Amino acid sequence: ASHDARASNSMAWGKKSSGAAEWCQRLDKGDPTFTSLHVLSFRTLDDKDVEALCQALSRNASLKELSAPGHRLSSPSVQQFATMLTLNRGLTRLCIGDSSFGDQGLAVLCTGLRSNTTLVELDLENKGLSAAGMAHLGAVLRHHPTLATVVLSRNALGCDGVRHLLDHAVVRETEKRQDKQQEKEEE
Repeated sequence: ASHDARASNSMAWGKKSSGAAEWCQRLDKGDPTFTSLHVLSFRTLDDKDVEALCQALSRNASLKELSAPGHRLSSPSVQQFATMLTLNRGLTRLCIGDSSFGDQGLAVLCTGLRSNTTLVELDLENKGLSAAGMAHLGAVLRHHPTLATVVLSRNALGCDGVRHLLDHAVVRETEKRQDKQQEKEEE
């Protein structure tokens, strides 16, 4: 019974017969049972599919999790995801791209993350990231209201990359403490 319940809430897009049109249609209808989409790495995910998916997600608040790791994304596709993040009001977990995503892809994605208010987890495992990408991510994390978990394993961040993240984390925590102190003083 629990397997059937999971099947109604999640779609693993990997069957050759299944196409983007099916899940975009469910997203456009706002199907409340469609909360998770996993696009398997052996399935083709081209620019046209990404555009359709991102347009549907821009209007959808039901899908909570999008997982499409292992897919090479073009610059226009990454921009589509960034734009979608500024409009989507339901997605809480995101995992996209492969090891070619890189710092440039992260910089573009961060433009959308700056306006996003719902994402809780961002999985960036094995995305070809370095210290340069962490400067962009750190700046977003400093102000993002909900992003609590970022998976960064299997990237070559180095000490400088970790330092970028820690610098922003320290500033964020300091600002939070100052805000709390100011609230206490105003009471």
